Amino acid sequence: MNLQKSQLMGPRPSIHEEQWLQYKEIIRYQFLVRNMSLKELVSFLSCMGFTVTSFQLQFKLKAWGILKKMDKPTWQYIDRRINKRKAQGKDTDVILSGRRLKQSAISKAITDHGAKDIFTQMAQARSPPPSPVNPCLTICTPPSLRMEYEWPVSLPWMKFQNTYQTPTRQSLSSYRCDTAITAGRPAS
Repeated sequence: MNLQKSQLMGPRPSIHEEQWLQYKEIIRYQFLVRNMSLKELVSFLSCMGFTVTSFQLQFKLKAWGILKKMDKPTWQYIDRRINKRKAQGKDTDVILSGRRLKQSAISKAITDHGAKDIFTQMAQARSPPPSPVNPCLTICTPPSLRMEYEWPVSLPWMKFQNTYQTPTRQSLSSYRCDTAITAGRPAS
């Protein structure tokens, strides 16, 4: 008699767009910056009082263009673009969902997903496959001056950030969420 909640409750009601927009930046930050998995993010949102399924969240992330991974044809396209730009003497940055990918990650993914045999490479050189349609992907020249530096800890934002700690994976996994809340206070 171990039926899942979804079988007992039926399909989940649809969530209004306004509700999604309230949590969009939190979802984006936790998913991309904090590198939270889909399962962890569903649990995190549930603890915040926003109950969604992983399928609903996956659909919304795709609709918003928030991606972490790319498929094999996209990596092959990136490989061709980088090689073409390298032949022109240009450096290349790859930006996915607003995040600049590390060169080591790009090299590894191209090695894993790139066209390995010489026949495939020659065929693609003669007639390259169409460019993938991915609005989340940008291949560009890096800025002349990198804007990567340490902010002074005396800045108000840095002070605030140091006092407010967002949950980590360990603290989230050990945190038990009590959904029974009465008048803003946990039920006893």
